[in-house]
Amino acid sequence: MRVYPALRITFFESPSEEQMDLLLALLDDFRPTAINDIENGLIAYFGRASVRDNALAHLGAYELVDALAEEVPDENWAERSQAALTPVTVGRHPLNDLKFDPDADRASEVEVTFTALAGRRTRVDLEHRRFDRHGPDGDGLRRAVDAPDGWGYVVGRYQRAVRAEGDR
Repeated sequence: MRVYPALRITFFESPSEEQMDLLLALLDDFRPTAINDIENGLIAYFGRASVRDNALAHLGAYELVDALAEEVPDENWAERSQAALTPVTVGRHPLNDLKFDPDADRASEVEVTFTALAGRRTRVDLEHRRFDRHGPDGDGLRRAVDAPDGWGYVVGRYQRAVRAEGDR
């Protein structure tokens, strides 16, 4: 069975929001692949044990936490998490008329981050940046994705679909 290198990080006392933000900033340098909230702390997962071990050594200077290296079993997580997925229907949208340009130097960036929260909740953050790479069309693209039928609409539909699925 596959295992994932992880750090179980627990604050000695209930952390303030500022302390939790500092911990997340410290961990970010080591690019954790996922973070799960636990009582008074979190579990951070890493792609390699060596990166996890470097993060553990770095956290030694952060005296507010206890950090423990773990190997977390996969337990067929990917298969179980995708078992209930249903098809997504994509309709026509003005942005569908954009032409694909394979040159990454002329492409904006879209980053979608899924963060597991307590109570089987997930926060989805979407950041669309580097519109300047589109040259003169960049401002128009930014206006299009900021419009009522842009990213807000797409993310709202996703949120409603997830909630409806959770009500079943």
